[in-house]
Amino acid sequence: MKEILPRIFHILLILLFLFLAQKFLILGLKARGSLSALYWFTMLLFSLGILTILIAPPLSDWVASKFIHSLYFPDIGKVEERLYSLPRSLVKKGEYEEAVKEYEKLLEEDEEDRTARLELAEVLLENLNRPQEAFKHLEILYQTSEDEKEKDFLLARMVDCLIKKGEKEKALTLLKQERKEGKNWIEERIKALEE
Repeated sequence: MKEILPRIFHILLILLFLFLAQKFLILGLKARGSLSALYWFTMLLFSLGILTILIAPPLSDWVASKFIHSLYFPDIGKVEERLYSLPRSLVKKGEYEEAVKEYEKLLEEDEEDRTARLELAEVLLENLNRPQEAFKHLEILYQTSEDEKEKDFLLARMVDCLIKKGEKEKALTLLKQERKEGKNWIEERIKALEE
């Protein structure tokens, strides 16, 4: 109900100024003297200005929500999903702590947002040297993933976290647990860690 009342008030204001604009136009056209006509046309322009102020914000919001689902960056020719544009731009500017806060806000809104969780883990691991936190996010993604290629990537990043923390033995254990036929990269990582 709280959201409906302001909208109703907004619509009533628009209708009022539409009515006034129409009346001022009629009075301006009927006016006999040039000073009187000027007065009524000035009132018409004032009413139209107020109408523009009242109509523009909801109209632009509607257009944005219906037709703009992403942001285009012409300098790099890339389309960026609107949801992730702020934290990604903060990462590009080197404002990593702020980017982490923005990714965490996205995860508060939707804790199953895999993109936000992965990008947060990458910032924590690569830019802020916080492998423990990154590992937690990667582990959540790994446990909920059904795609084998994605699981391989996440496992590799989890191993990177453990190595960065200085937990080489844990990394080896994790790789050995996930050892499967045809996963040559796992065997190669195990050999490299055992050397």
